[in-house]
Amino acid sequence: MQLSDQQRDAVEYVGTPALVIAGAGSGKTRTLTSKIEYLVSNGYDPERILAITFTNKAAGEMKTRLVRMTGMPLVRFPWVRTFHSACFKILKKYCTLLGYNTPLQIYAGYQQQKIIKDIVVGKMNFDKKYVQPVLAQLSMAKNSGNPFDYLDNKFYAFHIKLLDVFNLYEKELKSNNAVDFDNILFLTRNLLRDHKNVRKQYSKLFQFILVDEYQDTNNLQEDLTGLLLRNGNLFCVGDDWQAIYSFRGSNMDHFLSFPQKYKEARVFRLEQNYRSTDEIVKTANDLIGYNDHKMEKKCFSDKHGGLVELYDFFNEKEEADWVAGKIKSLCETGLASNKIAVLYRTKFCSFSFEKAFRSFGIPYRMLGGKGFFERKEIMDINCYLTAAVFEKDDVSFERIVNIPKRGIGPAAVNKIAQIKTGKMSLQDAARNALTEKLLAPKIYNSLSEAIRLLDDIKDMKPDDAIREILSRIKYMDYIKHYSKANSMDYTSR
Repeated sequence: MQLSDQQRDAVEYVGTPALVIAGAGSGKTRTLTSKIEYLVSNGYDPERILAITFTNKAAGEMKTRLVRMTGMPLVRFPWVRTFHSACFKILKKYCTLLGYNTPLQIYAGYQQQKIIKDIVVGKMNFDKKYVQPVLAQLSMAKNSGNPFDYLDNKFYAFHIKLLDVFNLYEKELKSNNAVDFDNILFLTRNLLRDHKNVRKQYSKLFQFILVDEYQDTNNLQEDLTGLLLRNGNLFCVGDDWQAIYSFRGSNMDHFLSFPQKYKEARVFRLEQNYRSTDEIVKTANDLIGYNDHKMEKKCFSDKHGGLVELYDFFNEKEEADWVAGKIKSLCETGLASNKIAVLYRTKFCSFSFEKAFRSFGIPYRMLGGKGFFERKEIMDINCYLTAAVFEKDDVSFERIVNIPKRGIGPAAVNKIAQIKTGKMSLQDAARNALTEKLLAPKIYNSLSEAIRLLDDIKDMKPDDAIREILSRIKYMDYIKHYSKANSMDYTSR
């Protein structure tokens, strides 16, 4: 792969920790993959190279490039992963050292929210509007690296003591043998920090560590990198000018202080932008110049285009109408509408644009929205699978016990919950209620069918289990009626 002089200098340097300050469009991914290829060609074992990316998509793209560049099969790069993926690979192997059992379950967002709701609303009698903000605070606390200091004597609103919520939340997670996404990092950090033999095993395993998007790492991720690093073979790539995740705990100081933390560190700069025109790059340089704390670099481009135009409007309607009119005129010149993109700051801003596009008769398509695993139908089926395998998961069982509606409403669920004693789960209580015949005939029959389905799919392959669920509960009919009742497009589900 052809590299620029700046890229090649970074790729071929080995000896001390290195920081690559990679401006936008400067070939960051090319430099990272070329670095791994260079290491492999110089005797490093690809199975002992830890390459951390920011997203699963980025990890997949990097693996694909490495297979093409090195000619090696995908399995030779087992540690090209996100922080969460790499940490879970370690955590699930040694979770018993932290008091967990195997297999370890990962709770998704809706499961976390259910637990927080039970605590904040059910036990503390606060309004449900605080559930999401409280959960966000707990996430920030764990990503800070020291949640107890972060939360000590801290209240969110109306005297909700966050440390009490945190302790109850963590207790509930552990009782279900589950972790959330923040726990994956937090517990792995604790595991490596407190168990010398485990830390020694992995620091010895990794001959070289590479970290992408280093400017957006948080305290936990920085701790993990330090615990796994053994011989100074560290290669971090990022750009403080593109740091965007401080709102969820990232700490740009790790990036800015890299040369001070690693005294023999080398700093490389990738300054040529291969993506944008020089007019855009110069405008960005001028704008970022107002930042007080930054790594200096002079980004440039050999491409040239039109001027960057800035317009100011009285309100959002005036802005949206102008944008719609501009798109209309561009389309009339022959430009295809699918070649035009409108970017806005938050989803809330989309309404005025959608309204204007409809008024001007402009076809459009919204991108983003809910993630795949946040869609109702995916959560429903996933909870069936989870409840079958993890019988202690009250959140999943409570979700599916009345989907589709089978007459087991909140009153029936509460009655079943009252049977719970000790460490008995909601599903344990339901099975006990069936054995003791403590329920009305209609509820008894409906609950029996649900439990029988869970038992039948427990040992099936996932695809067979999904087909069995869809067939047995007639889920497609259910979701069709649900979509119609909630004014949703059934065909898009």
